[in-house]
Amino acid sequence: MPKLDEWEEKFLNATIIDCITFNLKWEQAKVYIKRRFGREISEPTYYDRKKKLESEETFRLWLNNQTRMGYMLNHKMVLDDMMRLREYTLKRFFIESNQPEEKLNNELILKLTNDLRDTDRLISEFNIGTPILSQIFADSENWKKKYEKLAERIDAPEQTPITR
Repeated sequence: MPKLDEWEEKFLNATIIDCITFNLKWEQAKVYIKRRFGREISEPTYYDRKKKLESEETFRLWLNNQTRMGYMLNHKMVLDDMMRLREYTLKRFFIESNQPEEKLNNELILKLTNDLRDTDRLISEFNIGTPILSQIFADSENWKKKYEKLAERIDAPEQTPITR
């Protein structure tokens, strides 16, 4: 592979990071890199760069953050969809229940009522999950800070006083 300039290096690395994020196999990654980067790279080059990128601490922190953010964004998207579904079902319920007596469709009204109950239950469960997730992520950050402090103490044993 010809020598790459600084911009091409960064772009190729970002493309390989995408392949890692999407968990692409070599054949899929090869097509993705060719389409995005505009050139093919060899399999050994791909795996060498992938190994180097995965070993860097900044990448692991970035991937951890992306995974966390992706999960939270997905959680919010599903919750928003459920709220829209509830709103639509509620509108249909009011339209159907305000029909004249001879046009009332009791079976549909009953189904809409059950759908509303189920949707409300799901929304409640999702809303309970949100603070739990926030606490889990906060706890994981606290444990990470404690681990980093411990690692610093282990790396610098001469600074750690020994008390008996």
